[in-house]
Amino acid sequence: LRGHPTGVGCLSDAMSAAGGGGGGGGDDGGGESAFWSSLLKWSLAQQENGNVAGAGRLGAVPEDTEAGEDGAVAGALRPTREISKEEREWFYEAMQARTEDVAVTMQSIASALASKASASLPPEEVAVRAALLEDLAERVESIDHANDLDAVGGLAPVLEALRSPHEAICARAAEVVSIVVQNNPKAQARALELGAMGHLLTLVEEGDSGGAKAAAGADADAAPERTQQTLAMALLALGSLVRGDAAATSALVLGSGPRLLLLALRGSTPKVQRRALHLMAHLAAHHEAAGAATAAAGGVRAGGACLLSPDAAVRQAALSYLLSLARVIDFEKNPGALADYRAPALAAALGRVSAGAEADADARREELVMARELRRMLGE
Repeated sequence: LRGHPTGVGCLSDAMSAAGGGGGGGGDDGGGESAFWSSLLKWSLAQQENGNVAGAGRLGAVPEDTEAGEDGAVAGALRPTREISKEEREWFYEAMQARTEDVAVTMQSIASALASKASASLPPEEVAVRAALLEDLAERVESIDHANDLDAVGGLAPVLEALRSPHEAICARAAEVVSIVVQNNPKAQARALELGAMGHLLTLVEEGDSGGAKAAAGADADAAPERTQQTLAMALLALGSLVRGDAAATSALVLGSGPRLLLLALRGSTPKVQRRALHLMAHLAAHHEAAGAATAAAGGVRAGGACLLSPDAAVRQAALSYLLSLARVIDFEKNPGALADYRAPALAAALGRVSAGAEADADARREELVMARELRRMLGE
């Protein structure tokens, strides 16, 4: 900003002091805020105050003010002046320099992701693509930008990134998908059309195999933490994709979703278990066949095992699933599920949850309420 038209120097000084640097700007939020504040103050200082006659202008002194009267006012206010063409052009350039076309940026990111999406990449490129996806995740938090992503051809490359052999890329891509489709019927339908369900279920299945290895006592390298992170993100994206969308829920069931969700409970982190259980509860409540499928695959036994988790959120998610299933399942058609609900192992787990919740009723009130309701439904 230095060297720009007369009258702009004061703005340059203010913005430099604020960390604006005169155009490039500081990266922190304070510098950005100070930039816009300084620009606004400068703009207002150049304009009249809406009075076509000139009275009340910024810098104007009332005609009846005698010389020397109220010197503070007379000295502090300066006459206004016309803004030159050069100053006006500089002002617009400064505004444009701080204004980003989000759609163009998303299109550029999509173009960078499109090539070699499922190929093995060097570590440097993996880091770059993961960073691009992280940046994209922030931009699509607005539902308008989320819908714009597909309009600029960006949704398909993101879904293709779910097939990457690199966990860092898969996890970030799943995060973007989750944000884009959450509470967004248009994006849910489009993502389903582009094959999102198949890609996400493949990630879950791959993550399940890692959890199974960990449960079997394999070495730590067989199930790295990032695999669990990817599995957690894939489950999050699946949850966003199916909630409120009957077609996506049916696709999840047809894609062996119930079986994969049960596998995800084994040897996994609490975050993965919570998300799998929440999805199972959703399926039980909204898709009769899915509820029966999870029960037939051992869902009641798996849910009962999760009641013994030290993680309170896992216990609550397990209770939610067991309650949702018990409310809708036809026990006459599914006698195996009834036997699992009445098994001594589940009764013992419910008794343990109830005892612990009663001892700490204030902190575990929700657990206590659900455990009591489930025991009442089972006739205990």
